[in-house]
Formats: sequence, C-alpha cells, structure tokens
Amino acid sequence: MALFKNKSKPTKTTYHTSERGKAKFFHGREEEKKHFRGLMSESIEKREGEACLIQGSPGVGKSALLEEFKEIARNQKWRVRRISIKSLYDPNELYLWIKNNTSKDVSEGFHLGLNFHILKGSYERKTNSKNPNLIKTIKEIRRKPTLLVLDEAQRIGIKGYINDSNREYMLDIANELHNLQSNKGFVFVVAGLGNTKSVFKKLGISRFTGKNIFNLGALDKKAEKSILKKWIIESGGKENDENIEFWIKKITEETHCWAHHITSYTSAIFKELKKTNGKLTTVGLEKVLASGSDSKKKFYIQRLDEFDKRECQLISSFLKKNKDFIFFDKEKIIDFFKDNVGFDAGLELYERFVQDGVLHRNENKDYMIPIPSMRTWLINQFGQN
Repeated sequence: MALFKNKSKPTKTTYHTSERGKAKFFHGREEEKKHFRGLMSESIEKREGEACLIQGSPGVGKSALLEEFKEIARNQKWRVRRISIKSLYDPNELYLWIKNNTSKDVSEGFHLGLNFHILKGSYERKTNSKNPNLIKTIKEIRRKPTLLVLDEAQRIGIKGYINDSNREYMLDIANELHNLQSNKGFVFVVAGLGNTKSVFKKLGISRFTGKNIFNLGALDKKAEKSILKKWIIESGGKENDENIEFWIKKITEETHCWAHHITSYTSAIFKELKKTNGKLTTVGLEKVLASGSDSKKKFYIQRLDEFDKRECQLISSFLKKNKDFIFFDKEKIIDFFKDNVGFDAGLELYERFVQDGVLHRNENKDYMIPIPSMRTWLINQFGQN
C-alpha cells in the first residue's frame, strides 16, 4: 500500500497491477463507498468520531477499497493518515503518524518474524487516560478533519504480539478514539482478514457496530467485466474488436470475480497486448490464461506458506471427504483435525487456517474456502490417494 502520493512527475506512464494498493480501474463496492461518505457526513453533523471495519479473505480487494476511501476523503479536503499497529498502544507513535504520516520507528514487522522488543510500552501509562502525549495526539486530530487507516489489523492477534501492559495501553487509546469529539470530522477505518473483529473482541475492543462492518466478498460480474474490458482497451485493444467479448468470457471463467485473480489476468493482458499492438489473437489469449493461472497458483502457495505438508494434506483430506458441501460449521472442522492430530493441535490448526485466511467465515457463521479454484487446487495438490 502506498503511504504517500508521489508528487514528482514520472518520466513514463506506469501501471500498478499488484495485489495491494490503488486499482487503476476500480469498479463495484458502490454500497461500501456510499456508506463511507455517510460516515464522514455523520461525523461532522454529530461532532463525533466514527469507526468502521473492512473484513475479507486475502485477495478480495480490501486494500484497493481502502485506497478508494482515502481518495474520497482527500477530495473532501480531509487529512488522510495511514497508521501502524504500534500506534494502537503507543500515543507517541500515533502522534508521529498523524502529524507526519510517517514514524521514526519503522521496525514493526509485517510478518511473523517480529522484533518483539518494540512491543514494550514506550510511555509511562497514567490512569484515566490523562497521559500528556495522548492528550496532545487527540488535540492534533481535532485540528483538522481526519481519516485514520489501519490495514492488516488481524496481525494484532498473532500470539505474543500484544503483552498485558500493551493491552492496557491499547484499551486507553481505543477508548479515546472511540469517544473522540470533533467539530471537524473524524473517521477511523480498520481493515483485515475475516477474523479481525473477533481478534479485537478478544483483546477487549468491541467498537464496531453491525452497520459499520463491511464483510467483503467477490465482486459482482458487471464490475469484473468492466475492469477486464477497460484493461484490454487501455493495453491497446480496440473497443469494437469482435474478440473482446470472447476474451472476457474465457478469462472470467478463471477469475471467479476475485479481485486478486482479476489483477493477475489484467497484468498478463497488458504485457501481451503491448507485444501484439493490441491484437486479440488466439495465441495471445492462451498466453494470458497460462500466465494468470500461474499467478493464481503462486497466490495459493503463498497463502499456505506457514503450513507444513502434513497440515496441507489434512485440509485437503477434509475437503475431499466433504466434497458435496460448500460450507462447514466450526465443530465439523475441529472434529476432523482433532481425530487426526489431537484436540489441542486440532484446535490450533483450525485457528491458524482462519487467521491466515485459508478458511473464511461468512455472514451465516459458516466456514468455506473463499475461492472455488483454491479449493480445487488444494485437493489436487495435496490430496492423498
């Protein structure tokens, strides 16, 4: 995710096609954007802060939606600040991000190999939220209409990430942000995997109401087709080319309306059509499909990076055994793992699959593999005869 807008003019046109960050062509999520605009207005009208949570599986498009929110806020002349997780328990860190959109301490990890020495409280905690640094931070937020953004928030639930002392600091800061009064406007947007609300709740933070929780799923088909068509044209294809619809049809059979997969194929489209001067050939389509398929596999491998082969075989066996079911309840999953590795190890394995987004809990509180092609790949890759 980009932290700053690049003010320098690039020497050539660049195209951002990675999984994270602002999408070049963003379609869909109209309800979420409308609701966010409403939160901004409500905050100003009520003179109170607002908070919302974006949850979803890896690759569903959380970061791209965050970038849209940030753009909406900037257009309304709001100050937009991305903050770190450390900001949740250190008002000094929070102040640095709000004041400068940066931090002098950039050692916070984005993976399991964290430097745990930075997790010690960096200020002397005072009771009743009277810490002068926290007061200074709140005053700074009140100076301007402010949007705070925290991405990858589920990381706060990693075992050992938050100690008891930091948890107390975090509750103080969360309480101050939740009750913040501002005449200018204040919105705090948190994004993370599907278990993020549960992670915060376990830490004693239950600040997100039902109406302000966005559980992202796949894009709608109209948005998916619009994105692909715009990329084909942007890459040199002609809008009246009779092959466009066929290309889109074949690609959408592989993307499943999943934001990350769409991005994988649009990247391949751009590279291929630049080579052929925009000609939509049969050979070109085959190359795009092959490249996109390869990107999907790499994405699935990355999602399972923290699991060993035996653990991957277990989830594959579970899916194969329950091939006639799309959704599963928690007990069925845990019972299967428990029968194979014991109760404690089975429960831990279930929690890790949820934490890493391999298993996703939907609005009906059932679990599923969020992407159909990932489920098929898991069974084929790790299925045991």
